Formats: sequence, C-alpha cells, structure tokens
Amino acid sequence: MSDQSARIPKLLCIGAHPDDCEIQTSGLAALWTGNGGAARFVSMTDGGAGHQELGGATPALLWSVRTRWYSTTLTVRSCRASRTATR
Repeated sequence: MSDQSARIPKLLCIGAHPDDCEIQTSGLAALWTGNGGAARFVSMTDGGAGHQELGGATPALLWSVRTRWYSTTLTVRSCRASRTATR
C-alpha cells in the first residue's frame, strides 16, 4: 500500500443482502467519497434465494436486474461476486 492510499479515509458498509448497503448507506457513501474518501459495499449473500418483488426469479435474473440498477443509479468502479461456499 502506498503512503498516499494509506491517508485516504475509508468507509466499509456491510449488508446482509444485496441492495442493503445501497438503500441504507448510499447517501453517506456519496458524502464520504465527495470529500475525498473511498467507500466499499459488501453483501454477505448473493441474493440467490429470491426477492420480495421478483418472486420466482432465478439467481441469474436477479444478478442481471441488480447490476443494471447499479450501473444506472450509482457510480460503480467495480462489481465482483465471490462465492466461498456452495448450497
């Protein structure tokens, strides 16, 4: 880590489900990054179990809907999915 990046104030938002951080902390993250900080959102699940408004949607459809929403609503530098356990 460079000395410069060590000085950037960092914000880590952790949510249980996809969209939790975006819904609950996006305003804070916007203020934080607008003042020179860096923000990262982490979801503890992949959302594959479903959604209350998209009943019966497949995990692939949910991922598609969410990433489309992210790309049109937020300024996202990267979006990565990582799965460490299988169902």
